[in-house]
Amino acid sequence: MRRADPRGWGLARLMVSGPLATLADLREAGIALRDLQGYARARHPAQRLLDLDQLRLPVFLYSQRGNWLLDGWLEPLRKLLAEDTSGTLQATLDAWCACLGQVQVCADRLGIHRNTLRYRLERIATISGLDPLRLDQRLYLSLGLGLV
Repeated sequence: MRRADPRGWGLARLMVSGPLATLADLREAGIALRDLQGYARARHPAQRLLDLDQLRLPVFLYSQRGNWLLDGWLEPLRKLLAEDTSGTLQATLDAWCACLGQVQVCADRLGIHRNTLRYRLERIATISGLDPLRLDQRLYLSLGLGLV
């Protein structure tokens, strides 16, 4: 990207995968990169360089949108987002997941007091039924944000 920009190649986004051994792998990688492109548009619109190997799980889940099992899995998060008309809880959850559950780091990132953060996390837990303080449920919420 650093080389392409000064040369004016007009490269908006670059998506890469690991090395491939066969033509069948190339076909599958092409499909996965297409899914990565959709995921990137939805979840990381400003990110210009995306590595499929680092995003395999969220891209796989993104490719399954509309699947009955996945829809059931996303229902608590959809309920949360439906009640969050201002987007405050979603922004809080995004920051919470990005900060890996570190209270002060997250509060600083959001520009709020730690107690305000705790209140919002309690609201997220009450509405969704999932506790963002628990690692497994924070992962559930984090992955789900990329799919709804």
